[in-house]
Amino acid sequence: MRCATIAKKAFMVTKTEWQLYSSSQEAWGAMLSAINKAEHTIDIEQYIFTTDETGQRFIAALLAARQRGVKVRILCDSVGSEGMVFDDFDEQPLLDAGIEIVFFSPARFWNLWKIFRFSLWLLRDHSKILIIDGHTGFTGGVGIRADMVSWRDSHVCITGPVVSAMVEAFERMWQQVSRGRRIIGGFSRFVPDSAFQFVMNFPKPHQRYIYYAFLAAIKSAQKYIYLTTPYFIPTRRFSRALKKAVARGVDVRLIVPRYNDHQIVDLASRSYYTVALRAGIRIFRYAPSMIHGKIAVIDDCWASVGSANLDNLSFLLNYEGNLFSTDATFVGETCAQFEELLGESPEVLLGEWKKRPFHQKFLEALTWPFHRLL
Repeated sequence: MRCATIAKKAFMVTKTEWQLYSSSQEAWGAMLSAINKAEHTIDIEQYIFTTDETGQRFIAALLAARQRGVKVRILCDSVGSEGMVFDDFDEQPLLDAGIEIVFFSPARFWNLWKIFRFSLWLLRDHSKILIIDGHTGFTGGVGIRADMVSWRDSHVCITGPVVSAMVEAFERMWQQVSRGRRIIGGFSRFVPDSAFQFVMNFPKPHQRYIYYAFLAAIKSAQKYIYLTTPYFIPTRRFSRALKKAVARGVDVRLIVPRYNDHQIVDLASRSYYTVALRAGIRIFRYAPSMIHGKIAVIDDCWASVGSANLDNLSFLLNYEGNLFSTDATFVGETCAQFEELLGESPEVLLGEWKKRPFHQKFLEALTWPFHRLL
């Protein structure tokens, strides 16, 4: 009943408005401001929620909201937010205040046998959603962790009918995780005739909706495909789609980090560069800091901002949430964000890339057997 009531309220907001953010710090400020203004409900679904100084700012804001009578629910991934599970963090004050907290697929000390389970490490809830009062939604790549303060990222705050789909997605995950389920059946409700869609990805056959949407958009591209991702380990099908796009004259550009936060994943990503460059895909490496944003823009008519990386984990094995749009203004703003990043990202040229040290090539080659798990 609660989900239906909030979804109905969300649909009452008929005009869609949004604000794009290009850094973690910028998004945090907007999210905290929204939490401080919440009147009825706050729902958070976060892969990364730490207990450091940044996490404590959010916790303090949530406690203050609860004291105002706001209903607060927190859904965290037990691997991405391991500090909330294994560190000395005391969640009792939140529980005593009436804040509800659940963890996706937790492995606590009494069931550490789970560390040997495939699902614990690979089937993760990677979504990043914040919903305020059922009518304001945040989503994108931003996590809640202090060392992300200088990272470039992509996040969006949106109001309008599409938020009802975010409400339903959160409610479905909440109900299933609360019952202890690890593998959750998917759904992706599309708002009829809307320029904005919130789409979930589920690790089950025929329910990888974000993956299918990306493939369809790439296959229909005629002019350009602009992609930003921190981790580029594409499936064979995705890689073929990009190569075919280049072959029909589409300008395919990819921005990745120059300095990555995951060494092994970075090696696996770099192992694809030679193949991609030879196919005509242009690769640019963002130099100023770690880039964690996941955006896509195609032909001035389609854009995506969300949590899904361009890798096997996000496309095939994780629970993800992305906002897709065909709104010309939104697409233009997303494209402008990409172009701003492009200006700070030196291009990787095939001739120079081939000259990298042999030990780098060797380490990259060692990752190939594990690409399906990265």
